[in-house]
Amino acid sequence: MTHEQTFFLQILSDHLNGRETQARSGLDWDKIAEYAQNHQVNGIVYHQCRGFMPAEWAAKFNEKYAVELFYYHNRVALFQQVTDRLEAARLPYFTVKGLDLARLYPVPALRTMGDCDIVMHHEDREKAHPIMLELGFRNTQKETLEWMYYKDNMEFELHDHLLYEELGNAADNRRFVDRAWDFVHPLDGCRYELDWSFHFFFLLLHLKKHLIHAGVGFRQFMDLVVVMRSQKLDWDWICRELEAQSLLRFARVILTLNERWFGEASPLGAAEMDEAAIDQAAAKVFANGIFGYDDEENEDLRLLNAITQKKGPRWLVRARNVLEFAFPPYRRMYYVPEYAFVNGRPWLLPAAWGYRFYRSVRYGMGDRGANTVKRSLVSNDKLDARERELAKWGL
Repeated sequence: MTHEQTFFLQILSDHLNGRETQARSGLDWDKIAEYAQNHQVNGIVYHQCRGFMPAEWAAKFNEKYAVELFYYHNRVALFQQVTDRLEAARLPYFTVKGLDLARLYPVPALRTMGDCDIVMHHEDREKAHPIMLELGFRNTQKETLEWMYYKDNMEFELHDHLLYEELGNAADNRRFVDRAWDFVHPLDGCRYELDWSFHFFFLLLHLKKHLIHAGVGFRQFMDLVVVMRSQKLDWDWICRELEAQSLLRFARVILTLNERWFGEASPLGAAEMDEAAIDQAAAKVFANGIFGYDDEENEDLRLLNAITQKKGPRWLVRARNVLEFAFPPYRRMYYVPEYAFVNGRPWLLPAAWGYRFYRSVRYGMGDRGANTVKRSLVSNDKLDARERELAKWGL
C-alpha cells in the first residue's frame, strides 16, 4: 500500500478504536481527500485529522463534515415522522443497516448512508404507500424490488425482502434471509428489531452481494466491526449458518481483513492470507470506492458474473445466458418497472418480451445486447481469472 493508503486506514482504525490520529509528514492530501470522498468518510477524516491537516483542506473537509451532521439529524427527524405514522396505522416493520448501524459508531452522525431501509410484510407496503405520500415524499419506484421515496434530498426505501438478487451460491442465500421475520424481537408498538446475529449474517451477505456485482468499500467492513464490538452475538449459530450457506470461508476472509485493518479479532478463525493477499484485497477495496462505482475494472467483472456464477458446462451456460437476455424469465421481468405489469400475471410474459424488444429499438438499447453476447463469448482465460479472483475472497 502507498503511504497515503496506510494513513487512510489508520484514520479509520483510530476512529473505531477511540484513538487520536497522529500527524504524518509527506502526505499527499489530494489522495487522502479522494479516498475520503470515494468511501464516504469525509466526516471521520475531518474528525480525526482537523488538528493538523493543511488549512485549505481543513476548510474543505469542514464543509462536508457540516453537511454530514445536517443530513444525519434531519434524517433521524424524518425517520421518526415516518415510523410514528406506521405505528399509528399499526403496520409492523423493522429496519436494517443505516441508522441501526450509525448508532453503534463512536460518532453516529459520521456514519454516512444513502438511504433508510424499512422492511415490512408484503401486504403492508401498499398500506404504507399513501402514508409516505402524505408526508411529502416523492415516489420514484413502486411495484418492483424496493419502493423508493425521496424528500429533502433524503431517500427512504420500503422493502418486503432483504435480498432480491441471486448470488450464485451453492445454497439459496436469498431464501434464507427471507426468513428474517422469524428472527425479530418486539420493541414497542408495531416496531421490531432484527436479531443482531441475523443482522450480522445479513451484513456479510450484503457485502458479498456488492463484492460480486460491483465492488465494496471500507465502510461495509467497518459496519461489521462496530456490530461485533457492541452486540452480544451467537457465534455458534453464525458459524453453523455460514457453513450451511456456503459462506464460512468468505466470512473468515472478511474478518481476517478486519483484524488486520481495524484490530478486531475474528471469532471464526483466521483465513490463510499472506501479506501479498492482504495487500491485494486492500488495493481492490481502495479502487472500488463505496460500492464499486469508482473501479473501472468492475464493469468487465460484472460481464463475467452471468457465467462464473452459474453451474454447468460453460458452452451451455453461454448459450443459456444469451437466451435469457433475449427472453428474460418471469422472476426478472417483474422486477423491472417497465414490465412490472406481469407481476402476478405470468401469462403476459410474451407481451412483456415484445414490449421490451420495441423499447430496445425505440431507445437504442442494442448496446446491451452486444455486451451480453460479448460477455457470453468471453474467453475461458478471463473466466478462469474471474474465478481465481473470487476464490481469493473465499467464494
